[in-house]
Amino acid sequence: MEGFLTARNKMRKVTRGIALIPMIVIFFVTVVLVLDIILRRATESVAIRGSYEITELGMVIIIFLSLAVTQAEKGNIRVTVFIEKFPYRVKELIETLMAGFTAALAGVTFYASVQLASDYQGLNLTTGVLFIPQHPFCLIMAFGFFALTVVLLFDTAEHLLNCIKGKPIDKIEKRA
Repeated sequence: MEGFLTARNKMRKVTRGIALIPMIVIFFVTVVLVLDIILRRATESVAIRGSYEITELGMVIIIFLSLAVTQAEKGNIRVTVFIEKFPYRVKELIETLMAGFTAALAGVTFYASVQLASDYQGLNLTTGVLFIPQHPFCLIMAFGFFALTVVLLFDTAEHLLNCIKGKPIDKIEKRA
């Protein structure tokens, strides 16, 4: 049990580390957008070439690299009005099934993202203005879904252990 909790906590630290990348990208995208707006207002014809593409590609990084940390930190909005009425073990069983199903979907999306990256690379697909290759951003998306899948698998295991033990595994006393 302690090994599982240690691995889960290490996984959460890794997701927090991954989340630093979107933070940096948000800052960069914000600077580009602010400068672009200032240039457009101050002059009638000067703008940052490709600022729209930079923003779009930045959003790929921001969104997909934030999925895992959001799940790991329980930051998703959930409606639990119906589930709260069940006994603890039934709630945990439902949570186990939902987390497992979501992990499966995230895993399939990870695989599809890798395939999409391969297709984009084969087609040499780029953006229209700056000609930035698009396949690396599909790989970033794939990495984000891989990290989300791992977090969801940990959540599935945790809920299953909670269901079996009848109480949260964090609250189970350690043996000396």
